[in-house]
Amino acid sequence: MNPVIKKHMNKLNSRKKYLCFSLVLLLAFIVRAFFITNAQSNGGDWPNYERFAVNILQGNGFSLSDPGSSVIVPSSGSYYPGFPAFIALLWLLFGKSVFTVLWAQLILYILALYWLLTSLLKLTGNINLVTSAGILFALSPLTVGWSRFPLTESLAITASTWFLAEIINSLAQKKLRIYPLALALATSIYIRPDTVLLAIALLPVSLTIYKTKSDAIKQIVLVTLLTSLPVTAWMVRNVFIGKPPLSINETATHFPIKGYYAWVNTWAVNEYERADAEFYYPKYTKYHVSKFLTEAESRQAQELIAYRSIDESRKMAEFVDARFQKLADQKRANSGLLTQAELITKKSYNLLFNPFSSWGLPLEVGYNFNRSAALQAVNSLNITRLNALLSNHKAAIFGKLVLFLYRGLFFASFLMLFLGVVYKSMISKALTPYPSDHKVLILASSLVMVIRLAFFVSIGYLESRYLVEVIPWVECTLGLWILSKKFV
Repeated sequence: MNPVIKKHMNKLNSRKKYLCFSLVLLLAFIVRAFFITNAQSNGGDWPNYERFAVNILQGNGFSLSDPGSSVIVPSSGSYYPGFPAFIALLWLLFGKSVFTVLWAQLILYILALYWLLTSLLKLTGNINLVTSAGILFALSPLTVGWSRFPLTESLAITASTWFLAEIINSLAQKKLRIYPLALALATSIYIRPDTVLLAIALLPVSLTIYKTKSDAIKQIVLVTLLTSLPVTAWMVRNVFIGKPPLSINETATHFPIKGYYAWVNTWAVNEYERADAEFYYPKYTKYHVSKFLTEAESRQAQELIAYRSIDESRKMAEFVDARFQKLADQKRANSGLLTQAELITKKSYNLLFNPFSSWGLPLEVGYNFNRSAALQAVNSLNITRLNALLSNHKAAIFGKLVLFLYRGLFFASFLMLFLGVVYKSMISKALTPYPSDHKVLILASSLVMVIRLAFFVSIGYLESRYLVEVIPWVECTLGLWILSKKFV
């Protein structure tokens, strides 16, 4: 090709790229800005994050103590310092405002999305494919709603998108980008420690890029070691203040309750059953009707909690918790394989498809809505009872129904894609219409999904927010699969 013509074509391609990227990013910004300005909410753990941030600004360190207290007790564990430090920095620079946090979260997401689009273009070389996939990301009903909360979910989605972009960049460059991958993963862990599970994606990617397994494992080890440095620093800090390296926040009222949670995990199959059981006070604790929970167990649990309420000493707390742990161990030992399989299946279903989950969208039905009764009415096909329960919440329920159907199609399509690739690649050995890099992304995303699902089902955390980091991966692989048939 004539050099002058080639230079002109490159300019046109560059202009098209930036125009397409700008449209996608603008669309993503507008949709999320709408939720920030029209449906902002300070729910969940925001009061705790706010207190952490205020203590940091006042020089009290990372603590949940009252900032005005004369005694400040350092905190550690399940609340990691990334998000509170992010809030404190923003407030130091721009003044204390929840909207400052929300807009900053949105800007960081837009930057991560831009990097993902850039990485996809390097991998595919197809601007039409990348732009179409970008529109799917921008309008995703499973991620847009989280932008309205000053919580870790929004930054977790951003960090996951960033890490995914570095994975794709690694595939495009045919080498693991050690330092960017480690930086993205360490940052995400400081925001939400459970994002360490994203690291499983390194396995299929590294094994594909490098010729020998030993070289692939060496690269993964390097990423792991670099990631562990800042995480180890936090663990050392916890030990320095007299806490276990990875302890959870302890309060005199609630802890220890490890055994109690273990027992609840033997029967609670959705987030509402667990939430009502977690109050841990006789007059507030509620145990839902469940085939995995007998009335005798419920009575025994209430009696144990009553003992704990009468005597709030540490010794009694440990005694009661040990009894709950014994109940949990006995129950697991006496449960058959079919019962355990049914329990795991129901937990997995509710984590993925709970029809009442809003995934961050403003579809709340309020605390007065009896979800347990509604679920029973659905299961028994009692339409009259269900209509009476839904009469004051029809708009929200309709929105949840649409979201439920979308999730069903979304996750079912991903499962079909995974099984199709496995069958054609590993069983029939037939050629597939998918480029090899696409198949690697499918396998990596599948591992991220399965590991995360298995982890949270095993510990009984069944809220949809624990799957938000998975969504960019599934959307990316599904988008490439669907759109490549049109553009490739």
